[in-house]
Amino acid sequence: MKSFIDFSENLDDRKKLELQKQRVMQKLQKDKQSQSNKQFVQDLGDKQSQLQQDQEKEEEREKLKQEIKKEVKKELEDERVEEQISFHNFLEETQKCPEGKYYCNKDKKCKPIPMGYRVGRGGWLKPDPEEQNKNGKNGNGNANGHGNGSNGNGNGGYNGSHSGGNGSNGGGVSESFVNLPLTIETPKTQTEFNMGLMFREELEENTGMLFSFIESGEKFFHMKDTIIPLDIAFINERGIIESIKELKPLSTVPISSDSSVLYALEVNRGWFATNDVNVGDKILNL
Repeated sequence: MKSFIDFSENLDDRKKLELQKQRVMQKLQKDKQSQSNKQFVQDLGDKQSQLQQDQEKEEEREKLKQEIKKEVKKELEDERVEEQISFHNFLEETQKCPEGKYYCNKDKKCKPIPMGYRVGRGGWLKPDPEEQNKNGKNGNGNANGHGNGSNGNGNGGYNGSHSGGNGSNGGGVSESFVNLPLTIETPKTQTEFNMGLMFREELEENTGMLFSFIESGEKFFHMKDTIIPLDIAFINERGIIESIKELKPLSTVPISSDSSVLYALEVNRGWFATNDVNVGDKILNL
């Protein structure tokens, strides 16, 4: 049988052992926490280093983008200067032509103004409505003339946007006259002519841009840097719509006329269909 003294000694030993055990556990816990903190600090340092590298790369990319933009801007400015010089030279040559003649940019000389035409703004040839009306009376196709139908006169006049041309029951060719309900923008300089609707965010409703060329020929359009969905009407020198085609935003694929034309009219996608403007219609308000 153990004495009280022995029992007390055993109890003290146990307490010492338990205390020692706690100290060991605390040290292990502390070492573990310290190691975890070190790993956390290391991971945090790695992440900060990676973020710094990413930021430097982004700054480098942005710097490169700005340099490219500057180069492109300079090239565009150089091109515009050349275009302005070329257009200025063209205007100077146009002013040298005597009355009754116009400057042909293709042949680089003054030539007689064709019948039914006049020299318009910028020295370009444009149809002369007054002259065409003189030639068109007595049934030759102006808006107030008679049609060629065998059962009587066609609807020569026009009301609103459309009117008939020749008699519908006759043997002649039917021609529809159109007065476009459009606000028409026209480029005033060669630079504006070349830019067209590039970089524009929208085109107002019932608004179009009309391109008048110096001479008739096959014409090409593309949609580089143009985000507005458009339709284009190619119009010949008589003012008749030769073809209507879709222009896809940002497409660099050239869209061409089907034959020789003198004008091109760009409008918002679907405008021609909505306003019943079709291939073969003759535009009265060019």
